[in-house]
Formats: sequence, C-alpha cells, structure tokens
Amino acid sequence: MTIVPQTQVEPLVSRASGSAANFTWGHNQYGPWTRKRQTPPDPSTPEQQVVRHAMTLLSDRWARTLTSVQRLAWDCYALAVALKSPLGRATNAGGLPHYIRSNVPRIQANEVALPTIDDAPTLLNLPPLTPIVRVVMNPTDDTFHPFFSLQDPWTETAGSALLFYVSRPQPLTVNFFKGPYRFAGSLLGNDPTLTSPATIGLRFAALANERVFVRLRLSDADARLTSSCHLQADIAPQVNPVATHATFIPGSPTAAQVVVYFDTYIRDEPHLATNWQVRYQGERWTTALAVTEGSTIRLTLITPVPTPPADWVQYRPMPGDVWALLTGFPAIPFRLNF
Repeated sequence: MTIVPQTQVEPLVSRASGSAANFTWGHNQYGPWTRKRQTPPDPSTPEQQVVRHAMTLLSDRWARTLTSVQRLAWDCYALAVALKSPLGRATNAGGLPHYIRSNVPRIQANEVALPTIDDAPTLLNLPPLTPIVRVVMNPTDDTFHPFFSLQDPWTETAGSALLFYVSRPQPLTVNFFKGPYRFAGSLLGNDPTLTSPATIGLRFAALANERVFVRLRLSDADARLTSSCHLQADIAPQVNPVATHATFIPGSPTAAQVVVYFDTYIRDEPHLATNWQVRYQGERWTTALAVTEGSTIRLTLITPVPTPPADWVQYRPMPGDVWALLTGFPAIPFRLNF
C-alpha cells in the first residue's frame, strides 16, 4: 500500500474540476467546491426543432450534395470574412460553419423567395445595411414597427430579406437582453408593397408599460449574412418625430382634410386640434379634429375664411401641450408648405 503525503493530496484536490457520476467539482478564488451534477433542461420547442433540423439538413447537404469546388469556395469565403468570437477576437470559422450560418435563417424564415444557397458568395464581405435605430411597439394590436432605409440595395434585390427576432416582453427597467429570441417575420427584397415603417407581429402579447427587444439580420441574395443588430422597442419613439411633408385633400366647400406625414410612428391618441393652423389657396381653415394614423396625423378642416394668400400648415403648441405626454419629447413648433 502506497501512502501519498498530505502535501501532495491538497494541491490535487484543490485543482480538481469536471464531472463524474452525479457530482461536479471546480474551484474559484475562494477555494474548491463540489455540487450535485445537473442536466440542463431541453424544452425542445417547435422553434428549436426547426433550427436543429435545418443544421442537420445542411450538414448532410454539405457532405452529399455540394461539390468539392463549392466547398472550397466556402472555405475561401471563410478565410476572407472572419467572424468575431464572444470576446471580440476575429476568427476563421471555416467553410461549413459559414454555409450553415448563412442558410439556417433562410430555412427558418420558411419563405419561398429564400431558397437554400449552395454557391459561396463571390463578394468577400458582409452586405451593406444602413443602421436601424428606431423600432416602435404598438401593444394595441401586438405589432412592432421598424424604420429602415428604402435606399439600401437589398430592398430592390429578389432573394434578399431583413429577418426579425423578438424577445418576450420585459419591464421598462430592463435595458439589456441577451436571449432567447424567437423568429417574428421577414421583409423581402424586391417587394412592391415594402414600406417604412413596416408592420410585424409580436410573438407574445405585450402591455403599454413593457418593452420588447428586437434582433435583426440581413440575408442577401448571394447568401451573405450580416452580424446581429439588437434594438429595444417600446411605445415611445426613440427620437423626436419630425414632420416631413403634408397633403391637402379637398372636400365640400365647408370641409376638407390635411394629412401631415412624420418620419416615425406616432402614438394613437388624439392631439389638440386648436394647436393646428391651415391656410390653403387664400383661405384660413378651422381645425376641428386631429387624429393619429400610424406615422401621420389627419386634420379635419371646416369653415374656411378668406385670408391673404399663403399655403401652409403649422403646429403651434400651447404650454402644457399633450405632445410631450404622448411622445416623451417636448413639443416643437413647425410649419410646412404645400
């Protein structure tokens, strides 16, 4: 029988780490620790099964369907387009991970317009995307509204899509959310109905005093996939709404309408009609009603009165106006010419 000296046993036990049988060992700055081994739960939700099936399908397709030339092209793309690790270090992920990374979101979207792409991208970079900084949630119908640039190339490219993922509703005190996210919907390129802001349904019901976190990625038609962008969305715009233009809609001799367009989603509460003034073709109109409709405010006008010729609509807030309560920003007067 061999007896191990105490001085040799202590370092061995203090540095023990790993799992065996039903126990796990480890150590930290306070010394060694032991706990009962636990198996992480696996809810195996339908959403998880879609992703797992996609990864299995793509791995098998890589081995059985892709040619050696196609696999080599993906390896070359991986060498040129390094991905960042959780610690921010650029790494060569390899051709297969890039192939899976690019195609899993397309399979997950389940869109006919987003087929699996076997050929590696010939452009050795990530696709361009104007940063999206504004997403507004509408708890009335459980939707959210991202504002994006319609000038980006992907909007006119068939086979590309902006993919959105959402979190469960969180308290307004939560400013960071790591996950998990659930796929919410996609905006397809080359779609004649594509507009900004877009409307996408939430996956979970939300309240006015909550916010959701949104994760988005752009999948281009050549399989290039951007890194994830994370945003938070609640019912208050992230920046002050700005009026961009207005349209006069003629009606009867004593009734007409003006639609004022903003660059962001406006809360669905009525605004004070007395704060609005409209002059059109030499007549001053009385504003009877100001109602929010998405990113516009529609003014109902009555009783035109002759005035010096000037065609404009202006907003002149009174002290204590409701604008600050509705948007979270101070009221700003403006005038738009027709």
